[in-house]
Amino acid sequence: DASNDPITFNTNLKGYPDRPGWLRYIQRTPHGDGVLYGSPTAEYVGKPTVIEVPQMGTEPYILHQAQLRPGSCSRTRYTDLGLNFHHSVLQITAYNRRTFETARHNLVINIMATEEFPLPYQAEFYIKNMNVEEMLASEVLGDFLGAVKNVWQPERLNAINITSALDRGGRVPLPINNLKEGVYVMVGADVPFSSCLREVENPHNQLRCSQEMEPVISCDKKFRAQFHIDWCKISLVRICHDSKIQPYKDQNNNSSGTCHTYLHPR
Repeated sequence: DASNDPITFNTNLKGYPDRPGWLRYIQRTPHGDGVLYGSPTAEYVGKPTVIEVPQMGTEPYILHQAQLRPGSCSRTRYTDLGLNFHHSVLQITAYNRRTFETARHNLVINIMATEEFPLPYQAEFYIKNMNVEEMLASEVLGDFLGAVKNVWQPERLNAINITSALDRGGRVPLPINNLKEGVYVMVGADVPFSSCLREVENPHNQLRCSQEMEPVISCDKKFRAQFHIDWCKISLVRICHDSKIQPYKDQNNNSSGTCHTYLHPR
């Protein structure tokens, strides 16, 4: 049955040995989906990216053209290949490991300038019990954003970037107890961080983090059923418009006169 053939993929920007820097690729096994994912940056705006994707025999892989905006997270899967992604030519070559057949096909994807100012409040979460391709599934990401919205209460909320912990220096987990690699998810919103998101800042929780103990976070129960968050690794960042220094007022209405960056690495 040809549909069960082991197929692997090679991806690179045409004329170059690798993909654009913002675009990552993962495929666990030759029988599983390959996933292209990433968050394009402003430098790619207006550059139609032609992605060359495989087509074997008379049964083409599933393709579609998409338009992206910088600062939004995108992903594409293939062996049933649907791509979400800028204008250069990205070559994706499919290799059938049973028949040794190879194939390519082109796909154009346009990255467009965002019409709205980027969301100024950005929180990055480290989720311990997920691999990146699991988190990229629309229903899983939707559940996570729903939980974040519940504890943050913004008018606008978007996923900005998703990164495997392995790409941030994490270790490959031992193949026991269904351990996961972990994934970082950056989320942007239009309102200041909620009190729950800032609870890790209090001295008691900072002490617990320094001792590699879990901090006490009141809204963790909103996530715990599905997402195991390492709250000691949450990062809270305020982005200034056009690099202009703007005052940031905390919950006590104190202003420092500058934009603030809150980082809480363990």
